[in-house]
Amino acid sequence: MQNQTVRVCSDRTKYNVLVEIKQREDCSFLSIEYKNVGDEVMYFQPEDPAVLVMNSSRKLLPFTGVIAKRPPYSIDEHVKLMPGNVLLREIALNSLYGLKKKGKYKVSVNADYFDPVQLKGYQKGSITKSFFYAGKCKQKTAQP
Repeated sequence: MQNQTVRVCSDRTKYNVLVEIKQREDCSFLSIEYKNVGDEVMYFQPEDPAVLVMNSSRKLLPFTGVIAKRPPYSIDEHVKLMPGNVLLREIALNSLYGLKKKGKYKVSVNADYFDPVQLKGYQKGSITKSFFYAGKCKQKTAQP
């Protein structure tokens, strides 16, 4: 399967977002690349961003990974992304969203950014990608 790519950028923001669906060992992964194209450090929370996965019947697949309640992250707990650098996040769609059946799916990720130092938000909206899953992944689904 060919990678599906979208670059999101506007003249008012400091970063680009590249989203790809990747297939590896018959399993589907969402790859999200954040590139800091500005002059200031960017801060990202340590966990992966929330994504929505929908089947061809427009039914959302439930997240089957662990959801932890915790206080907000301090600045020191954030991942720092220096100017010119890239942060790559990869999300295993099969194990975290119970992707089992062969078929067409859509995945949506929010590309907005909130700067916890300057308390300023940058809106890019959601990026939605369509992909076909062949139904052959051997990964186990995460148990809540």
